Amino acid sequence: GETTDPNDFSSTTSPGNTTYYISFSNGNDSNDGKSEDKPFKNLGKINSITYKAGDKIMFKSGDTWRGYFKLLGSGDNSNKIEISNYGTGTKPKIDGNGYQASIFLENVENINIDGLQLTNQASHKLSNGETKLMNDSERSGEDERYGLLVLRYGDGRNISNISIKNLIISDIYPTPSDNSKKHQGYGIRFESYNNSQINYYDNIEIDNVEISLTGHYGIHIVNRMSPANEDFYHRNIKITNSKFTNTGGSGIVLARCKD
Repeated sequence: GETTDPNDFSSTTSPGNTTYYISFSNGNDSNDGKSEDKPFKNLGKINSITYKAGDKIMFKSGDTWRGYFKLLGSGDNSNKIEISNYGTGTKPKIDGNGYQASIFLENVENINIDGLQLTNQASHKLSNGETKLMNDSERSGEDERYGLLVLRYGDGRNISNISIKNLIISDIYPTPSDNSKKHQGYGIRFESYNNSQINYYDNIEIDNVEISLTGHYGIHIVNRMSPANEDFYHRNIKITNSKFTNTGGSGIVLARCKD
């Protein structure tokens, strides 16, 4: 069967500098995942691994998964974690299937994402009526929905070096019971919640993304600090060569950002 839940697998930690392959069409989660001939199959399997600098997670072109990929682990400034594709054909697709995000980056940094498709408009409820929740998260897709969600929260540190290239994101809509929230679907959001410490994103690069059919903004970068403090605005943000079509709001909205 298809599973996105890492609790269906034993958790492991990568040694780093390792390439992992995943193919829904011909993978097997009992494989070691370290070659195109022996790829993993399910999102739950790659969600059960904590990654380290230099790791690569490669999705097979032409394949589709339903669920979410929540990346565990950060790269280094000079040796990032890469999420990309292998093989020929259409970009591999992750259908978030009602979870809040198709890809979720939570308090991780030094990440490159390249060459994927993301969509997310299915119901936020499981067949038994329970709400779909990503592992170790209470964030539901009922009222807010994302293709890619990059979240920084809690006390800690600034988040640096997130690169997003060659993505196609479409059909991002929540499934709320309150119709006033039905527009809250976003292609990409960078969001920072601040508690006793104030932190920011530094060096966001977005290039050649195509975003269409979203409830609201295509790209939204926001800092929720209160009150606003310019010293902690997100910075070094570059968005190039990108196209926005039939978004429910503006293509790009930057809030509390500079440079």
